[in-house]
Amino acid sequence: MKLMTRTLLFAGFLLLPTVASAASAGVSADTYISQANATTNYGTLQAITICGGSHGLIQFDLSRLSSLGLNSSNIQQATMYLFVNKVVSAGGLDVALANQPWTENGATYNNFNPGLAGAPFASNIAVSSSGQYVMVDVTSQVQAWITGAAANRGVLIKAAAAQPSTSVVLDSKESTTTSHPAYLDVVLGSMGPSGPAGAAGARGASGPIGLTGPSGPVGPVGPAGPSGPAGSSATGAVPSGIPFSISGHSGSMAYNSPASGTQSAGLSSNSTVVLPTACKPSMTIYNYTGAATPYALCAVTPNTSSSTWSIASATPVITCTPASGAAGGTCSATAGSNAAAGTIVVLTTSCGSPGGQGGGGFLVAFSCQ
Repeated sequence: MKLMTRTLLFAGFLLLPTVASAASAGVSADTYISQANATTNYGTLQAITICGGSHGLIQFDLSRLSSLGLNSSNIQQATMYLFVNKVVSAGGLDVALANQPWTENGATYNNFNPGLAGAPFASNIAVSSSGQYVMVDVTSQVQAWITGAAANRGVLIKAAAAQPSTSVVLDSKESTTTSHPAYLDVVLGSMGPSGPAGAAGARGASGPIGLTGPSGPVGPVGPAGPSGPAGSSATGAVPSGIPFSISGHSGSMAYNSPASGTQSAGLSSNSTVVLPTACKPSMTIYNYTGAATPYALCAVTPNTSSSTWSIASATPVITCTPASGAAGGTCSATAGSNAAAGTIVVLTTSCGSPGGQGGGGFLVAFSCQ
């Protein structure tokens, strides 16, 4: 799990009471609840699904800010940033106070009462494009949480009442692909009068400037060297794509993440990876032991109202079969054209009939070029 690394910025400025400073707060808990799966908790997933029957819950860690003894006037502005990993159906979001206790690994639709949440303090926040942040003004809410005027029980995020067909997927703090959990940016104002300026220190002596040396003569142009052999047509992993990674898997599970060791018996976000940019998926398989099994990289369609997803097409993005089932059997494949940014993929035996590879498992070397 990737933890939020943003901390108080320019904390030294807090020692200069008349200078405004910036601070940030990370997520302490996030999950979503689903009416379709009312007893299921989704606190360990890498995504927060929001649609007509699913609502997101996010709570922030304000302990660093609370320790400063702030009052509401010290908080000039507070903004909540949400990263939209995927837009299934564009529309808008409503944001309200949760107004009840909940936990990341315990909240379900049955034990969280949406009716107790407050009226939306931010309505119909537009969401139209994948891979972008949306911003929500939470100044008055953070002021109340910091000063103790209201308990910090986080926010409830729903499809907007004005656009109930909205369906989006946000990054959670467990995301290891795009890794953009929600966070707060807080602008702090003056906390008291400035102290007197200190005395200026003495200026040090300048060192001597050295002499410029004479320019050397220009040498003759050398003969042209022979042409080298033609290079490979491979492009390598681009900085904005998925870099080269190697991960190991047992042969017992039907769905395997090509970019990590995560695998599962049922298809969900835990065993998939999102391509953050248009690129050509590429993989090399190394068998431990077992039969010469086909390996297929398949495109996935997420289910916005359930943690169980489905394979989009029986036609694989790429596929290969090791020449031998013995330990050391290997195969490689690279897509002939780019897969679209935002494509979700999973590794299995066949897109039309997924299954476990069997045997002693395998290693996969994966990149997106």
